[in-house]
Amino acid sequence: MNSTTGILGKFIKLTTNVGLFLASISTLLMTFIIFLEIISRSVFNFSLLIADEMAGYLNIAIVFLGLAYTFKTGGFIKITVIYDFFSSKVKFFFDICSMILAFLYGTVIFYIISKMLYSSYINETTSLFISETPLYIPQTFMVVGVAFLLMQIIHGFNDFFSNEKEKGSE
Repeated sequence: MNSTTGILGKFIKLTTNVGLFLASISTLLMTFIIFLEIISRSVFNFSLLIADEMAGYLNIAIVFLGLAYTFKTGGFIKITVIYDFFSSKVKFFFDICSMILAFLYGTVIFYIISKMLYSSYINETTSLFISETPLYIPQTFMVVGVAFLLMQIIHGFNDFFSNEKEKGSE
């Protein structure tokens, strides 16, 4: 059974698309908040006082929630000038190594960010800005985004080996 038709594959595809949708909404919200800040300062001569902070949190959401989609579409940096000269066996080796390293690195990041989120939640840590935003809110986007990325990497492994199996049977 192809991984894209399995229940897990469909779930991972859904989470990747949800992450993309939320990152897109965050982009629109960040643009709107910055626009409001510009208008309020230039026309009404006052500041919202939270635009910079909220734009930063939304930027976190954009980056982390977009990770899985970026991985899925091959948007991460890859040095193709050198890679294209390798034989298919060497490419296979490098592809496997890069996916393993990405998964291991992502797992470490997930663990560290999860601990930070838990600590912020338990200690009721808030931002130093006037809004006193609970920091577990933007940190949640980080944890969710990395979790979506890890699921997409697992899906990528499955697709990668499915494609290699198909190449071998041709």
